[in-house]
Amino acid sequence: MNTTIKTFGKHPIGIIEQDGGTWIAAKDIAKALGYPNATKIIQCINPANVNRSSYVITVNREGVKELAYKGRRSGLQQFHRWALKEVFNKGQPAAAPAVPLVQSVPSACPLGAILEILQKLQHDGCGCQCSGGSH
Repeated sequence: MNTTIKTFGKHPIGIIEQDGGTWIAAKDIAKALGYPNATKIIQCINPANVNRSSYVITVNREGVKELAYKGRRSGLQQFHRWALKEVFNKGQPAAAPAVPLVQSVPSACPLGAILEILQKLQHDGCGCQCSGGSH
C-alpha cells in the first residue's frame, strides 16, 4: 500500500494505491466539497466503488464519477476533472476491493434477501445530494 497527498484547491486529498487500484479518502472529498461527513459522500455511490477498511473509507475512479453525476454540490464537476487528471491519470478504472463484497451473497439465503431489501430502500431518506434513483 502506498499513500500520497495531493491538493485540490486548498484541501489535502489522501490517495491510496492498493492491490493495483487507486482510491481517494472519502473524508477528504467530503471536506473539500463541504459535505458534513464521508457518510454523505458514499450514500450516493455504488458499494462496489467504495472500500471500507478498518481505518479509512475510500472511493475509486468510478465512485468519483458517480458522485459527480449524482451530486448537486458546487465543485463536484471540478473535483471530478481534477481527480481524472491528477489522480486517475492512468486511464484505467481502479481495481475492486480485495475483500469479497457482501452483495455477492445468493438471494436464496436469508442474508441475500435482506440485502436485496436494503438495497431497494437505501436511497429513501438517505439525506445525500443525489438527484434521485437508486444507488
